Amino acid sequence: MKKNYKRIFVYGLAMMICVIVIVIMGILSQKKSDAYENQYQTLLTENQSSIKILEEKIVHLEKENSELQKKLNNISSFESDVTTQSQALSDLVDIYKDFREGKVQEAKKTFKKIEPMGFDDPTLAYYEILKYVLEQ
Repeated sequence: MKKNYKRIFVYGLAMMICVIVIVIMGILSQKKSDAYENQYQTLLTENQSSIKILEEKIVHLEKENSELQKKLNNISSFESDVTTQSQALSDLVDIYKDFREGKVQEAKKTFKKIEPMGFDDPTLAYYEILKYVLEQ
């Protein structure tokens, strides 16, 4: 009977050791799980703050893009005006050259086709002078 008690004692001791090992493994895995959860929460918080920063940058860049678009439109409008003025001056100079070369009728025909609307002050003055010269 003593042998049976020894066996039971050994089995009981082995069972106790197994239970203790299982409990220790459970505690360690729980701590590991808590660490992963904390790490996940930290990463989530960092990502949310990064998203907020990026959203603020997007808003700022959209405002800047809008301002630059307005400037581009102004520059395009100015460039169009300059091109128009340059073309008008070029046409007036060509008419004057025809007049000086003796092609008065051709110069007058070409001059009649020109509309002075939209001319700036210097171009308009040149137009008026040329009109005066051609009418005489």
